[in-house]
Amino acid sequence: MLYVYYFIVNLIWGIAPLFDKYILQYIDILTLMLFVSIIHFFILLGIVLNRDTNFIQDCTTIMNNKYIILVIIFATSMLLMANYGYLYTISNDKNVAIATLLTSLYPIVTLILGYFILSESLTTLEISGFILIFIGISFINYSRGLKKEDMSNLYKMST
Repeated sequence: MLYVYYFIVNLIWGIAPLFDKYILQYIDILTLMLFVSIIHFFILLGIVLNRDTNFIQDCTTIMNNKYIILVIIFATSMLLMANYGYLYTISNDKNVAIATLLTSLYPIVTLILGYFILSESLTTLEISGFILIFIGISFINYSRGLKKEDMSNLYKMST
C-alpha cells in the first residue's frame, strides 16, 4: 500500500512544475508563494479542525519547547528558500523538465546527511543508486553544455 502513496506523490510532484511554470508567466514568484501558503494554511486548518487529533496537545508541546520552535522556524525558512530557488529556476529555464530534475537532487543530500547525522545505514544498492543518479545528472549538464557549444560553433561556421 505504501508504494501506491509513493506513486501518487511522484505523480503530483511531476505535474506541479508544469502548473508552476504556467502561472509564473503571469505573476511574480513571491506572489505565487504567498497565495500557495495561504491556501495550504486554510486547507490544513480545515483538516485539523475536522479530525480527532492531538492538535491542542501538540501546540502546547511546541510552545513549551524552545528547541522545537527553533527547528520549525529553521526548517520552514530553509523550505521557503528552496522553494523560491526552485520556482526561480523553472521560471528562467526554457526546459521545465531539466530545471526540475536539476533542482531535485535533494534526495542525495538527504541520503548523505542521514548517514552522517542520523547514523542511518546505507546498502550497496543505495550507494550504487546514488552514484548512478550523480552520473546521470552529470550527463544531462554535459549535454546541455554541448548544445550551447554546438550552436555557437554552428554560428561561427556560417559567418
